[in-house]
Amino acid sequence: CDSLIEVHNLSINKKYLIQRAIGLYHNIDVNRRDTIMALSAFEKSLAVAFEMGDSLKIAHIYTDMGNLFDVHNFTKSNRYFELARNYCPQRYLDDRAIVSSNIGSNQVKMGDFKKGIANLSESLNLIMGKSVDFKSISIGEKRKIIAEHGTKRNFWIIMSWLSEAYLLHFEQEQNPKSLENSIFYFKLTDDIFDIYTQSVNEFNSKLKWRKDATQHYGRALKACYYAQNTESAFFFMEKNKAILLTEAIDKQRTNRSFNLPKTVYQREIELKASLKELEKQASTDSKNIKLSKDILTKKERLNSYWDSISKLYPSYVPSRNITLSSIDEAQNTLKENEIIIEFHLTVDDESGVYTDSTYGYILLLEKEKTHLAEIPNIQQLKEDILLFTESLKAPFSTKDSPIAYHQLSHQLYLRLFPTEEIRNSIKNKKLTIVPDNYLSLVPFEALTTDVETMTYLLQESEVSYLYSRSFLDNNKKTTDLDMDFFGMAPVTFADSNLAHLSQSENELKVIQEFYSGEVLLNDAATKKAFLERLETYKIIHLAT
Repeated sequence: CDSLIEVHNLSINKKYLIQRAIGLYHNIDVNRRDTIMALSAFEKSLAVAFEMGDSLKIAHIYTDMGNLFDVHNFTKSNRYFELARNYCPQRYLDDRAIVSSNIGSNQVKMGDFKKGIANLSESLNLIMGKSVDFKSISIGEKRKIIAEHGTKRNFWIIMSWLSEAYLLHFEQEQNPKSLENSIFYFKLTDDIFDIYTQSVNEFNSKLKWRKDATQHYGRALKACYYAQNTESAFFFMEKNKAILLTEAIDKQRTNRSFNLPKTVYQREIELKASLKELEKQASTDSKNIKLSKDILTKKERLNSYWDSISKLYPSYVPSRNITLSSIDEAQNTLKENEIIIEFHLTVDDESGVYTDSTYGYILLLEKEKTHLAEIPNIQQLKEDILLFTESLKAPFSTKDSPIAYHQLSHQLYLRLFPTEEIRNSIKNKKLTIVPDNYLSLVPFEALTTDVETMTYLLQESEVSYLYSRSFLDNNKKTTDLDMDFFGMAPVTFADSNLAHLSQSENELKVIQEFYSGEVLLNDAATKKAFLERLETYKIIHLAT
């Protein structure tokens, strides 16, 4: 590479960019990091930056070098970050914020919480351009600040690091104030997430933030568990499920059902593209007041456009604000013999200040009582579920098969309902399961509650399923369907390897005694018929 640079007689700036790109390439992924090659390239790029006399470029390279050691050598990493902070010009607030947050993150990981939290707080102040104590300002002021800076990814990341720093501080020093601060900043981070999703509609950007948010909710639930704060735990569990479900449904409805003219889509694309171009310009010219006003005007035009299209085409839903059910609302709907069990399985890529990919969480709701517990070793839980679902695919073949099944099934039951209080509470109750992730594959009613008597959960509890209470409530508010019930049962199959389901027809006939509607059997029970009726009926039942 060095010889090619000399042969082509490249400009000094291109030499800098090429060497830095090589260094970044060798540090693109922690698991494929080549420290020697990356450091060599960064040192060459640094030498060019010094030759240019460009303090900002020097700061960028020292930041890159700090990132190179931010997993295994925090002390060395921070030496580079401190050099970056010394060289970074005062006017580049966002760059200084990134450096300060990296220093703070490393300090927290090394156990220096006082300095680490101070640096993380300072980095937020740099992004905002002023010093802010979020715990002392009004809700209105808080919303104004979040609205102004909420679309900046670094603002979200640093705020989440601060919430995780307080959580780690609590774990190591059992400081209750840190636990309180942790939950406060986890909720504040979630507010920023809301602002972002309302203002950005690009699918890939949302997908990345969705992944980060899911990880964020798992870490927030750890703080809720320590505090036994079931109200906040319910909020984070519901937020994670309701938004994903509702946005997926909205996207399907828009793409499948709304026959809008091509010009409608084209105009929306043009508005979004022009807004994106203005935001790109603003990223390199943050002091341009006119540019900021143009961006605000363009956003207002886009919102006005959505409003006008919604009036012309009432079915058109570009986005929807989700109203979350509160834990009190959920409990108030329950009768004395009813229970809701909500699960959350942590997804954690081990990035950030705090990591935990070991635990899941279970929240029990009764009319007058709640209980929050951890589910340990979710990796083993996943393996047990795979074995359990495999065991359901074939009938028992030997006399030992039922014993092996019930032992595995009971082991899974104990993992999913990890405390005696939960297991006792669900007996003889109407139980609504709100699963998460791969738990949606588990038929809970088939779990064994007692190996000796070979008792199934179905024999002790009436089991039903819900994927999010908030999702259900939001769809109740927006759905106006005339027809009650639609049922389908193929009964017989052309494939001779598939057994005839003779009782499925009877199953639908029994349901029809309680609900009026339409039933399709045998050859009439097709995928085409199902899709045509999907958005017409309140209840859809597939007996297959």
